[in-house]
Amino acid sequence: MLKPSFTATTTGFTVRFGLDGALLPAGYDSYDLTITFDPTKYRLLNTSYDFVGDLKSVNDSATATGRLVVSAVSSSQKIPATTALGTLNFQTLVSGPLVLGVSRLNVNGFSYVTDSSPLTLNSTSGDSGGGDTTPPLLSSSDPQQNATVSPTKEFLTLNFNEAVVLGTGTIQLKTAAGAVVESFDVTSSTRVARNGSTVTIDPVNNLATGTSYLLSIPAGAIKDVANNNYAGTNLAFATSAGTSDVIAPTLALATPSTGATGVSTASKIVLKFSEAVRPGTGQIRLLGPGGTLVQAFDGNSAGVAIAGDTITLTPTAELAKASTYSVQIPSGAIVDIAGNAFVGIANYQFTTAALAAGELTLTADRTTVNEGGTVNFSLSSTSAAGSVLSYTVSGVVANDMDGTKLAGTLTLSSSRTAKLSIKLKADDLTEGTETLVLNVGGVTSSVTINDTSVASTTPQNLKGSAGAEVFLMTSGVDSVDGGSGIDTAFVNDASTEYEFTRQGGKIFMAQKSSQNIDTLIGVERVEFTDLSVALDVDSGPGQAYRIYKAAFNREPDLAGMGYWISRMDKQMDMIELAQRFVDSAEFRTVYGSKPSNPEFVAKVYENVLGRAPDVAGYNWWVNKMNTDPSKSFAKVLADFSEGTENITALAGQLDDGVQFRPWLG
Repeated sequence: MLKPSFTATTTGFTVRFGLDGALLPAGYDSYDLTITFDPTKYRLLNTSYDFVGDLKSVNDSATATGRLVVSAVSSSQKIPATTALGTLNFQTLVSGPLVLGVSRLNVNGFSYVTDSSPLTLNSTSGDSGGGDTTPPLLSSSDPQQNATVSPTKEFLTLNFNEAVVLGTGTIQLKTAAGAVVESFDVTSSTRVARNGSTVTIDPVNNLATGTSYLLSIPAGAIKDVANNNYAGTNLAFATSAGTSDVIAPTLALATPSTGATGVSTASKIVLKFSEAVRPGTGQIRLLGPGGTLVQAFDGNSAGVAIAGDTITLTPTAELAKASTYSVQIPSGAIVDIAGNAFVGIANYQFTTAALAAGELTLTADRTTVNEGGTVNFSLSSTSAAGSVLSYTVSGVVANDMDGTKLAGTLTLSSSRTAKLSIKLKADDLTEGTETLVLNVGGVTSSVTINDTSVASTTPQNLKGSAGAEVFLMTSGVDSVDGGSGIDTAFVNDASTEYEFTRQGGKIFMAQKSSQNIDTLIGVERVEFTDLSVALDVDSGPGQAYRIYKAAFNREPDLAGMGYWISRMDKQMDMIELAQRFVDSAEFRTVYGSKPSNPEFVAKVYENVLGRAPDVAGYNWWVNKMNTDPSKSFAKVLADFSEGTENITALAGQLDDGVQFRPWLG
């Protein structure tokens, strides 16, 4: 590569560069030379090349970014050992040093560094050394100043006396009274275009008939290539009276079409009208399954784009699969340029694509549920996390459920799962057995609802099997042997109406008002209409109750108790349970943020056993914690909680079981 040479001219400078074929590796027959320059300081006027030998197909291109690519390719011969020369003529736009970088030579796809640093030329030539300091001038415009034009005119054109570029600022089209019709930010608007010395402005809508306008161009919105700002102007013009428009726009085409199925969940809603339109008064509403509002759009919404006769609505979130959506447009929400209102639509509907086979699984945590009980549905899907799935509930009416709607949406978590808990009301209506069906994207799961209002007064003698079962208690005297598994007796009454007595392996449940006494054997839980009671206090519920009091030094709250019972039912061990409490903020409040071993032991005696430590016991526990790594805070807390002294002290509090509210997670 021959080093570029610089020659000053009357208006700028000339750069000559060369490529010596003798310096190239043998067997290469093409090259690609890239030269960069600052287009705000230098303007490339013309180029010429004198390539010696068989080099042909010479191409060059210069862009506003200041990148010039010169390439030549031999048709059949290798580059000869001669020099291929090129000339670039530049005009200096500002005074100061020229920095011309010739950084890399590409030969047949292989790159060779030819000059590690830019070449610098201190030049004061061109425009007497001071550069271009003359701002551009407006030479003509269409429309001309104070002209009258047709209201159907599509473009406003500005012609300048030299090449210009867009600067910064907002061009505004106003009425003569000053009302802004449309604004054009020259840095971002796609409706302002520049080509050489011409700037074109394309308003979205046709101009109104018989109206005086002002096109306001601020200083700096347009400038020449030397960065000299155009001073700006206010171009006044008017439109002819024309014929008064009294015809309202109509909807010519909607995409998706009304009634369409299999619509992509990423679809936009495109409404094409019979003429150019603009926002009126009111909101366009996108409704989801069951008529739930998904999104409302008005003229200022980010999701609304208007281009002439077409309105495009882009929902913020992806639509749910296998779901029916409707679009409602009230009268007057869209008008034409003359202000005539679109009549509106209320029945435009489409349905998104169905879930693919195996894309979703849906299960319930039980096959039967009593009125007043809760059924928990779990779903998993191969759809992406954050996907929205629509659901419907059938087989019941809204008043049968406590807070759950008959239709709605579920959002997949990061693990691509979702849960829906439906709590049923316990009423006095005789409805018989019902079947609740949950439908998510065409996949269903059903549960049988036992009507507790039809329970008779005839005594029952019920015997369960090995699994977990629910027994519906009557208002008479019942005897239930649940067998193995965690069994539940459902009572359609409040817990305050009952008291429990234990005798051997039996639990007697007495109703205060009727004095009826039910007998429960192997029944672990009783579900009332207001709360539930865990009777298996010698296992998980009793352990959870004792550790709760040991850790927090208070009675458990019903919801928290329900959560920890659910964990113990799933075989969480005592040490892990204790560790969860130790890790909590409330534990640190009770025991201190960083207690020493002696401080912790003293607190355990106080909070768990309700007394000051005896000296021997205190010293034994402190020594154990200091010398035995297994005696962590969690292990010591669990040991005290399940110690004989604490179990005996709390036994009377557990005779009536542990009250809780079932955890629905």
